[in-house]
Amino acid sequence: MPPSLSTLKTTFHCTPQSHLYVLNLKAFCLFLVSLLFNDVQA
Repeated sequence: MPPSLSTLKTTFHCTPQSHLYVLNLKAFCLFLVSLLFNDVQA
């Protein structure tokens, strides 16, 4: 399993509050987008 998926699962289990999970999910998506942009620019 990729580390990103395990991290996301851990985040989900550690934050049962839905609003915290949404915030973490947004931050995770921003992180993925930044990686994509870095790959495109490179």
